[in-house]
Amino acid sequence: MSYIPEFCKETESLFLSCINPLQTNHNDSTDTLRNHFTNLFLKRFLPSTIQIGSGEIIDNFGTRSSHQNLILYSSNFPTFPSTNGSKIYLIESVLATIEFLPPAGKPDLTQAFIRSSSVKNLRPSNHKILAINSKDYSEVSSKLKPKTFLFSFQPLVDHQAFYDQYKKAKQETISVIPDGICFLGDDGLYAQYDPYHRIVIIFTDDPFGRFFNHLFNILVGEINTTNFNPDTNTSIKFNLSNYQISPQPARITTF
Repeated sequence: MSYIPEFCKETESLFLSCINPLQTNHNDSTDTLRNHFTNLFLKRFLPSTIQIGSGEIIDNFGTRSSHQNLILYSSNFPTFPSTNGSKIYLIESVLATIEFLPPAGKPDLTQAFIRSSSVKNLRPSNHKILAINSKDYSEVSSKLKPKTFLFSFQPLVDHQAFYDQYKKAKQETISVIPDGICFLGDDGLYAQYDPYHRIVIIFTDDPFGRFFNHLFNILVGEINTTNFNPDTNTSIKFNLSNYQISPQPARITTF
């Protein structure tokens, strides 16, 4: 077995060991879930160029997402304080968001889908894609918006109830759906959205491994773009000037 599958199995075991304490304490906050996920998983492999946060995401049209449990963003971009004490992130800086489903009771996919769609409905700034062929263009275009994930620390007991909830939540958000949904354990699953064929693929074998591969491909693409190949001919150039435009008419004096 190569190291990465080994790493995934070890991490999943650490997560599953958290299930009983989480289930018995219904008052566990999202902060607890995020801390488990961050310390047992993300901090063990993320490079320093990718930072971990939480808060709201904004686009240059002034639209904000709902509060996101966990945000992975590029350290090359600034973050801003919010009046409610959380942080605000530019959509162009965000690679992925992860929402945690409650550790006890049936997961409410509809609310989680709504929070996910609030990110997916944001619009990136005017941009120019530099690519040498259509394949590179398509790959870079897929990075324009953050990927969104839902994550549950507990196995999924009733698969049919999940499918029913998924369909209901999808209708609620007019088919704006998360890129991946992971439930741990032998009875878990990974639901991965394929944007090219517009279908959802359900994997019941090794759900955490599937989740990791999906997330890892997104993050490795960012690392390659920013670190390993600085002279590449494939890139995105954003025009962020609209973030600086005041809604009030400018007062100027000429002489």
